[in-house]
Amino acid sequence: MLTIGTHLDTLTAGRRVRYRIAAIRRAPFSYVELEPVLGGPRRQLPLHIAERILRATDTSTMLNAERASTGPVPAPRAARRATKR
Repeated sequence: MLTIGTHLDTLTAGRRVRYRIAAIRRAPFSYVELEPVLGGPRRQLPLHIAERILRATDTSTMLNAERASTGPVPAPRAARRATKR
């Protein structure tokens, strides 16, 4: 479930960026405002895409814990697709 303060990892311009959900807006359509953890301008993303990214990164986080010694793991395919739209 998305709440204010939840962190999302996305691929932006070929690099991984970690965002914090700063606001959830419901009108005139549902979207979230993302704020980069390391600073920068806010970004808007439709709510259903943010939920998809969160689900994809939650399952990969469990797998990453098992492979922690192998180094960084690329973002899941669903997260890469969601950021291209």
